[in-house]
Amino acid sequence: MEFHPNLPIDRNKAQRLIWNALKNALSKEEGVAYYRYPIFSGRGSRRREPDFLILTRRLGVWVLEAKGCHIDQILAIEGHDWQMINWYCETMSPVAQVEDQMFAVKNVLEQDRRLRKLNIPLEYRVVLPFIKKDEWRSRGYNDHPSLKGIVWLEDDLDGRVLRTALRESTYVYMPELDDSDWERLKGVFRGVVDDREPVSPPPGTPANSPRRVLHAVEDRLRVLDEKQERVAQEVPDGPQRIRGLAGTGKTILLARRVARMHA
Repeated sequence: MEFHPNLPIDRNKAQRLIWNALKNALSKEEGVAYYRYPIFSGRGSRRREPDFLILTRRLGVWVLEAKGCHIDQILAIEGHDWQMINWYCETMSPVAQVEDQMFAVKNVLEQDRRLRKLNIPLEYRVVLPFIKKDEWRSRGYNDHPSLKGIVWLEDDLDGRVLRTALRESTYVYMPELDDSDWERLKGVFRGVVDDREPVSPPPGTPANSPRRVLHAVEDRLRVLDEKQERVAQEVPDGPQRIRGLAGTGKTILLARRVARMHA
C-alpha cells in the first residue's frame, strides 16, 4: 500500500491516529491511500475533501471521515444531525458529510467509461477514534437506524479488526481487476497528462506488432506514474526543481501541487 503523503500534513490528533491505524492494517494490501485528498468540482472554488480516500485492488474504494469527539460531547443524535457540546460547532452531520464525499469520488470514477462498467464497490464510514464501543452502546447509539454499519469506533481500529471489516464489506462484490483496469483506477486519481485516448490498432493486428506496443506505451503515459504522483502530493520544505522532457507532465505536477497547497 502506498500512502500519500507519508506523514500527515497537519496536527489533527484523531486523523493522525486513524492514518497510523490504516498503515498498520493495510501495509501489505495492494492499493493507495490519500490523506485529505481534494476533489474539485470544476465550479468555482467548490470542493470535497475526504479525510481519507483508500483505493484497493481487492477491497474496492473507501472514503472515511474522522471526528475526534468524545462521548460526552455528543448530546443527542437525531437523524443525520448530531447535537454537540464543547465542540467547534453546535450541530454537525458527519454521515451526510461522508456520503457527499463518497458521491464526489464516484463522480471522479465515472469519468472513465471502462471503470463505470466495472461496478467497483464504494464504501464510506464515519470514524470516531476516541469513543469505545461500550460507551457508544450505553448511549443507545449502537441501534440508531441512521448509524448502523456506518460508524467505526476506537475498538475497530485494531489492525486485524480493521482488515476484517474492510474485507467483509466489499470482498464478495469486488470485480477482479486486471493490470490495465487497476492502473486506470489509480490513474483517475493520480491525474491525467493527456485526456485524449490513444488510437487503437486495427482488429487483427499481431500481438507483437509495433502498433500494439506503441498503443500500450501511450496508454500508460496518459496518467501520472508513482514517482510523479509522489512529487504532486508531497510538499517538501525549501525550493525544489522539477525536470523532464516536453510533454512529460511537469505543468500537471505543479498544478496539482499548487491545488493541494491551496486546499
